Amino acid sequence: MCRMDWQGRHGKLRAELERRKVDAMIVTHLPNVRYLCGFTGSAGIVLFSRKPVFFTDGRYTEQASRQVQGARVSIVKAAGPQAVAAACRKLGLKRVAVESEHLSMAEYAALQQWLGKGVRIVPLAGVLETLRARKDEAEIGLPRPAGTRVGPPAGTEGRGAARTAGPPARR
Repeated sequence: MCRMDWQGRHGKLRAELERRKVDAMIVTHLPNVRYLCGFTGSAGIVLFSRKPVFFTDGRYTEQASRQVQGARVSIVKAAGPQAVAAACRKLGLKRVAVESEHLSMAEYAALQQWLGKGVRIVPLAGVLETLRARKDEAEIGLPRPAGTRVGPPAGTEGRGAARTAGPPARR
């Protein structure tokens, strides 16, 4: 089993947040949660601050204890976003980033209400996706799932540029 560079990933995100003058980031998109801490379940949120915290409910206690790396695990009874908002207030955070491309207007409004007037939400789009696109050594060595294509799309060999949209070409 390969070892992921959690500290390296955290360092890259921390540098991005510092550059944007943000205290922390609330990460809800599950591929980004997995990238930051290794959790593969279907319910979890990372509050990425100086000391990252992973929030989930009691259904995932055992899984989180096995999988989560580089973050403290917090098992919560209340809805995850409410617990994260409470942690933001307790830590005295003033500017908290969110994955704006993965947050609905309703979720944004609820989060703003839970955070209160003292915390400003900073929308950040694509920050983690950009970091995830740059593979580290451990990721490069991972086996691909069966059926993953590594060459051009099927049927495009020998035809120049691959088609990316529209109906199939007629012969």
